[in-house]
Amino acid sequence: MSHITKIKVEIKDLEVLKDAVEKLGLTFNENKNRYKWWGDYNSSQNKCDHVISLKDANAYEIGVTKKGDKYELFWDAMDSRLTNAIGRNGEKLNNKYANCVISKETKDFARYNNYSWAEAYDKTTDEYTVTLTEY
Repeated sequence: MSHITKIKVEIKDLEVLKDAVEKLGLTFNENKNRYKWWGDYNSSQNKCDHVISLKDANAYEIGVTKKGDKYELFWDAMDSRLTNAIGRNGEKLNNKYANCVISKETKDFARYNNYSWAEAYDKTTDEYTVTLTEY
């Protein structure tokens, strides 16, 4: 029986995903082609293009797989350490990715329209504040 589950998120920008992963305190392992899960490490089920991992070397990992012009995320939710880090269904990772997409698009808008940009993050509330000021 496979434990592997696809995280329901549409990843269009790998650089933004890397930013989200870093902000969650995880590690993005570029070009690592297998992720740790419950099953055999050399199984065809855990092949990927990149891996997201915890600092704990023994924890399961998330496989990042390119599909067309997007990326899909696969993981084994049976490791409570990984589940605690990204949420039961990956919702913490989804939310952080969405925040990073908004941040990138706002920065791009500011640059294009000659605005200055300031961002602040409140760790206690996990909220970002963005301030745009016209030159």
